[in-house]
Amino acid sequence: MVNVCIVVLDAVRAANLSCYGHSRPTTPNIDSVADESVVFERAISPAPVTLDSTASLFTGLYPGDHRAGQRGTLDVDVPHLPELLADAGHETGAVTTNPFVTPGFGFDQGVDRFDAVEHRFERGMNVRKFFNEHKHLPSHRRYLSFLRASLDRNFLSHVGNGLQFRFELFGADDDNGATETTRAATRFFDDASEPWFLYAHYSEAHMKDVRHLYKLPRADRYRFVDEDRVDDVGVQQHPDGEYPADSMDVHERLYDGSIRYLDRHVGRLVDDLKERGEWDDTLFAITADHGECLGEYGAMGHGHLYEPGVRVPLVVKPPAEMDEDPGRRDGRVNTLGLYATVAELVGADADHAQVPSVFADHEHVLTQDYSGSWSWSRYGDDTAGQHALYVDDLKLIRQGESVELYDTTEEEFEAGPPLSDHPRREELVETMDAYLDSFDESTESIDRIDVDESASQRLEDLGYL
Repeated sequence: MVNVCIVVLDAVRAANLSCYGHSRPTTPNIDSVADESVVFERAISPAPVTLDSTASLFTGLYPGDHRAGQRGTLDVDVPHLPELLADAGHETGAVTTNPFVTPGFGFDQGVDRFDAVEHRFERGMNVRKFFNEHKHLPSHRRYLSFLRASLDRNFLSHVGNGLQFRFELFGADDDNGATETTRAATRFFDDASEPWFLYAHYSEAHMKDVRHLYKLPRADRYRFVDEDRVDDVGVQQHPDGEYPADSMDVHERLYDGSIRYLDRHVGRLVDDLKERGEWDDTLFAITADHGECLGEYGAMGHGHLYEPGVRVPLVVKPPAEMDEDPGRRDGRVNTLGLYATVAELVGADADHAQVPSVFADHEHVLTQDYSGSWSWSRYGDDTAGQHALYVDDLKLIRQGESVELYDTTEEEFEAGPPLSDHPRREELVETMDAYLDSFDESTESIDRIDVDESASQRLEDLGYL
């Protein structure tokens, strides 16, 4: 029996890893793993947002069928990935820092040990929400109102959350949870009986509403850029209008620093498994839930179907018993195929999976975004779902009646403007229609989600509430 470890680097796009040709040395440890792995040059996430893409990885279903974002939870009648492993005799664990990938959103099904890393006082109020609701007041009155609202038995927790909100205090080792995630992962390795399965989710590359966008130790934050330059150009999370080229360059350098920091944690997991003598018997996959736009196409962050938002790394180190030779593969694949990959490895039934193993040919690749219909989220705006279909080197992006066709030949991003006239345009539109007709359109979006104060605070920090 083999072990399985899936490492997800939140909001990390493939183009910024050095093993994918990036000019800065962002991923020396991942590069070393890549040397003994299958590296998929053109891997696409099934969705450009965490909740839907991770739900796809856990179920083997496209977002169009599980509709986790609209339901507000992962609730479909198929075995979750950890359940497949548990039924095959694996001890299962999950360690996450993203508030979506938690038991509250239905991701604990089949997980023996779930560590959702926290960064605040559980009993304290959602301070960001409080101040947003009182932003119409003068500054001194906002603080006075906060103190008055804090005068109850949880006073110390309220004040602690206030200090964290204002000064970013009490964070774990001055990062966004990576240190504790790695500790929890190695504790799982200590305690688990072989064979085991671990899902580990890191969030340092996800933009936060804090100074300089990424929460990292100082040396890592400014690894690729001087602090003075960051202050001078005014890097922003949500710039108004077109992002100036200088700001975009500095922003990407900060982003690269976060990836380099994550790479160090991946290296620690790899070293730990090697020291235990378990590396050779472990399928070790490194990927991302989605990519990130840093000003390209006038887009910032994720929730976009352009290449920076959905093209992600996929590095799969096969176990010794698996008949897959290391090397680079340039065929396009959907990372949702990891579900079938793992199922085949352990001999589990995954007939419901809508995408084959990443080692199989993917004739078409589909990615979907329904976040505009998340009425419980600030993302929600009643817009039609967006879909992108890849066929050969063509990419069709569709939202309602709006259609854009791009050439993606050997490009990190879309090559040039949309193709206004192409002989295969109608063929791709018909293929897209066939996919969309196959999905269940009956799901109604909920108006609110019920999460505890901790999850609410973290979702708000990440811009979802």
